[in-house]
Amino acid sequence: MATKTPSFKRKELAPYGLMIGLLALIVLFSVLIPDQFATMANLHTTVSSQSVLAILALGVLVPLIAGEFDVSLAMVFTTTMLIVAKMVADFGWSLPGAAAVGLAAATLLGCTTGILVALTRASSLIVSLGMMILLRGASEALTEGRSITVGGESGEVLRGLSNELAYGALPFVYLCAIALIVWYITEMTPLGRKWYAVGGSAESARLLGLQSDRLKIGAFAAGGLLAGLAALLQLSASSAATSSIGSGYLFPAIASVFLGAVAFRIGTFNVAGTLTAIFALAVSITGISMLGAPNWIDGVFYGTALIVSVASVQFFWGRRAT
Repeated sequence: MATKTPSFKRKELAPYGLMIGLLALIVLFSVLIPDQFATMANLHTTVSSQSVLAILALGVLVPLIAGEFDVSLAMVFTTTMLIVAKMVADFGWSLPGAAAVGLAAATLLGCTTGILVALTRASSLIVSLGMMILLRGASEALTEGRSITVGGESGEVLRGLSNELAYGALPFVYLCAIALIVWYITEMTPLGRKWYAVGGSAESARLLGLQSDRLKIGAFAAGGLLAGLAALLQLSASSAATSSIGSGYLFPAIASVFLGAVAFRIGTFNVAGTLTAIFALAVSITGISMLGAPNWIDGVFYGTALIVSVASVQFFWGRRAT
């Protein structure tokens, strides 16, 4: 039986449906609750608070483009924060030096997950789940049940980065810069095209002479680096780290990446779609919370977004997100 092809208008508008929905939500909540939603304070809070999540989501995105799933990145994020905070607070390192070590550690952890996947030929979901559990234990050992706070001059520098420079919007400035770099690499360079080729079909990529294992390991390493950058940004906002700080980031990041696959490049993981999904979900949750919704609505929204996005790509377009 022939597959039903979407109408021309639907095919033409579908890539922009999520963006249109985001704009519609902004208008709707601005009309319903103008004194709370349509304010510069709410805009600033939403944009700044979602910047860390968006950078971590970009970290989840890169391995997915290459056809692999890394669920350990939230714990890479946590571990990086703890390493940097502990080196500064407990061992007296300078902030730049500790940040460099933290980013190197995050990249190495991502690379290690990729190497384990390549060596074992096991599912990346299972391998990264094991890495996540391992890092959770290591994080608890690093904190010894306490919060690690960066104080003194380093703490002042961190707080200044988030609260004073660029009128307090520096997290969003960083997000825009990082997103632009990730977009350029994935969409405009040979490396990005190779990641998409490997993610689309590893066997076809092999027949084309691509070194799939190396490319995938590189994607895992890039994901780790992005998780490390998100960790530094979060540390600049809070000046403190705990072993549980990343637990609330993983599923929103994954849901946003999959929801983003129904935007701009239907059925394909992409930067623009991921960022649009991040802010569409944030605007939805903020708006309905201001209308009196309970606190558990966040989980319901993110879970529903993940299910609906995967089902939509499969049902309407007959393809899996790749």
